[in-house]
Amino acid sequence: MLFWLTISGLILLLLLLAIGHFYAPTLIVRIDKNASKLKAAPAFSNDQQQGEELSISSFDNTPISGYWTYAQTASPKGTVILLHGIRSQKELFVEVSQYIAQQGYHAVALDLRAHGKSGGSYCTFGVQEKKDISTVVDYLQALSDEHDYIGIWGVSLGGAIGLQTMQADLRIQFAIIESTFSEFRAIVHDYCKDTLRFNHPRLTQYLIGRASQIAKVNYQEAAPLASCHQIDRPVMIVHGKHDQKVNVNYAKANYEALQSPAKEWVEMQDADHYNIWELGGEAYYQKIINFINKTQSCQPIETP
Repeated sequence: MLFWLTISGLILLLLLLAIGHFYAPTLIVRIDKNASKLKAAPAFSNDQQQGEELSISSFDNTPISGYWTYAQTASPKGTVILLHGIRSQKELFVEVSQYIAQQGYHAVALDLRAHGKSGGSYCTFGVQEKKDISTVVDYLQALSDEHDYIGIWGVSLGGAIGLQTMQADLRIQFAIIESTFSEFRAIVHDYCKDTLRFNHPRLTQYLIGRASQIAKVNYQEAAPLASCHQIDRPVMIVHGKHDQKVNVNYAKANYEALQSPAKEWVEMQDADHYNIWELGGEAYYQKIINFINKTQSCQPIETP
């Protein structure tokens, strides 16, 4: 009896180790496109007078899908690249794109790699995505000088990618960053706590190492906070005070690290990770447009 209990225990232990080694790391970096939360989201219009679909081959030949909504003014003011959160897609920004276009800016909503209609198997949390965004900027600027003034509006994962892109590509001249993290290690640690109900620094480091091997990237490079120390252009940081997914203190750390004299902190008192737009409404969107307009006209931006 003792023998079989021992054998069963060893088999169970080996099974748990195999799950931890082969499967658990993929939960962090592999995206199930069929599990998108936006199945019922409105689609972008196919009206050629309003916009057009984009398909751009990135630096490593990964296809990046997007939708370009044209500015609805005779003289466009610039371009805003829109980056969604993890396990989402560009359709998150259908209504936002229309609003931005009405304010005189082109809106380019992208499916991040491994999301939506874009290619790729793994989310790299900014390591590869920042290069994808730079490829998109190359494409837009080759089309027209209307795209010389470019910024990013990123949500959650998209915000982390936006900060890393802004540090790596000086053509990104402003950013609105919502509900994002500061360090990949910290967010993986939180994910283990919320999902696996168990977290430990060594487990976190092990999962990051295995994820790096699986996706063939160094996830330690996904470091929005480190990027903030090198950003001196206008950035608005927005976070819900009651965000249970991404701690508001991560956003505060990013804000404090920014080197820009034209930075703005917005803490939504009643918001969580998902309802900033809903609670903020028209006034929130107008606040963002006012911020973008100020950055373009080089007017001073108030800081708290």
